[in-house]
Amino acid sequence: MAISHLVAENQSAFVQGRSMMHNVLICHDLLRHYNRKSVSPRCLMKIDLKKAYDMVSWEFLEEVLHGFGFPGQFIQWIMLGVTTTMFSVKVNGVNHGFFAGRRGLRQGDPASPLLFVLVMEYLSRILHVMSQLPDFRYHPMCKKVKLTHLIFADDLMIFCKGTVESVNRVMEALAHFSAATGLEANIEKSSVFLAGVDEDTRSQILLRTGFSIGQFPIRYLGLPLSPKKWKKTECYSLVDKITQRITVTYSKQLSYAGRLQVINAVLFSIHSFWGAVFILPQSILKEVDKICRAFLWGCNAEQKKIALVSWEKICLPKRKGGLNVKGSSNWNIASVGQLLWQIVVNKESLWLKWIHGIYIKTDASIWTHKVPTDCSWYWKKLNGIKILMQGWYNQGRYMLTQFGNYSITRSYLALMGYRPKMRTAELIWTSMALPKHRFMVWLAIQGRLLTEERKVRMNIPVEDVACCMCDEQVMETTVHLFEECKWTLAVWHEINQWTRTTIQINGITRMLDKIKVKHWVQFKKEIMAAICGAALYHTWRARNWKKFKGRNVHTEEVVLQIKKEVIGRLSLLNKSKQAHKCRDFIQHLLCN
Repeated sequence: MAISHLVAENQSAFVQGRSMMHNVLICHDLLRHYNRKSVSPRCLMKIDLKKAYDMVSWEFLEEVLHGFGFPGQFIQWIMLGVTTTMFSVKVNGVNHGFFAGRRGLRQGDPASPLLFVLVMEYLSRILHVMSQLPDFRYHPMCKKVKLTHLIFADDLMIFCKGTVESVNRVMEALAHFSAATGLEANIEKSSVFLAGVDEDTRSQILLRTGFSIGQFPIRYLGLPLSPKKWKKTECYSLVDKITQRITVTYSKQLSYAGRLQVINAVLFSIHSFWGAVFILPQSILKEVDKICRAFLWGCNAEQKKIALVSWEKICLPKRKGGLNVKGSSNWNIASVGQLLWQIVVNKESLWLKWIHGIYIKTDASIWTHKVPTDCSWYWKKLNGIKILMQGWYNQGRYMLTQFGNYSITRSYLALMGYRPKMRTAELIWTSMALPKHRFMVWLAIQGRLLTEERKVRMNIPVEDVACCMCDEQVMETTVHLFEECKWTLAVWHEINQWTRTTIQINGITRMLDKIKVKHWVQFKKEIMAAICGAALYHTWRARNWKKFKGRNVHTEEVVLQIKKEVIGRLSLLNKSKQAHKCRDFIQHLLCN
């Protein structure tokens, strides 16, 4: 039996098909009028459970599993894993003995989150029974969907009318839950939010709960929530969080390719989490892009550097000439578009019931829905992007994927518009090449390497425009350095002898084009593309050592380094199915 059939929709953690962003959106809707003076009484409790995983009663857990009807043998297996925990205490750096646990769930055990969800379901059922008592009153807007609480793991929000009687019922339910499960509210970390109540009622509620009055914005599931529309000042924590991940030392230690990986894997995940729920202010999105752009090119507070390629170009997919960095604005719209898709396809969820109970009260389509004047700002923003996405749907079906499931990536690409594909993209970004080589090839193809000739065109002061790798006193251009320079030609002579090929050096783009049309198997083409990338990278590196460190790099040294890196990569991929198709060529490279 799926856990989603056992657990109420109020819980969204660790249950397939449910989303934490629905909790955030519903909670944000409920906060809307908390800043008004004249409003109906309402109460919201943000409750932190004290050491949640460590305090679960084993006896109660076993009763819950029996109550849900799990097989006896299965329950024995589960309890065997739960009740055999042993602990040791480290005193002055030395472990002392082991002692048995008496309660709690194992941290890191894959089953623990699901068991905790089942424990919290008991609270949902207590609150459901409580809501049917005659002296309990629902929080405004909650009666139609019978909403009393939202749970995400150990994050608990409880809603009721701002009356002493309703709060008493909630506290009785919490006391009953605590006595049964061992889970208690942390008084110091829990808070209560009130609106539309008089001072006497406020005092009685605070005395009954023991919680302090909360301050806006609330930090809920990592996002700041308040009754007002998100403004730039409320989103500064997002900018600060991204900035904290970037230090001067961190930036200096990484290559361009390393920084690109940090942007895609670390920085992107931070702002995409926020952007999956709300349409963020454009000023914040521009600031995020600015930080990522500066980090990529090695800028910091002490040193400014030139952005070698435009951010718009960088945000294109790799197959279309970019670096596949996600532009914050379009990705934000595409992410929030998933909420629109859920409404269109009528995907069952608590949030959808909420939307139909509060906003779309008729059978009207979301496309024809008129936004009410008194609604949350996020609902206005969501309806504001409908015009961008309506063309992606046909009779309620999302048309950008084969089976109609929403894809943020496909939507993002649709928002970017048509861009022609790059012919040699698969050779530029082949896994045979090292990441730093691939990035350098990409820069060279864009014509953005900072040669002396390009510095002159950009009005950057230059002491000597001549190529430092040869004695011909010719201006250093991309064409000269990589196609005509005697030093480079000597390197390529050695490479051609090593590979037993006759690749002509006439520009990296044309070289890759010629490799692409060769009657070679694909794996051999990728090997040759990797060799070209390594040669270009080490040529540019040798040029920089000569110009900035005064060190002469011999061609033999460069060729040895190219061979070492290519062979190292080959040794990792040599056992693939594709490698067998050019086994003789690979064997020759490995032996020479």
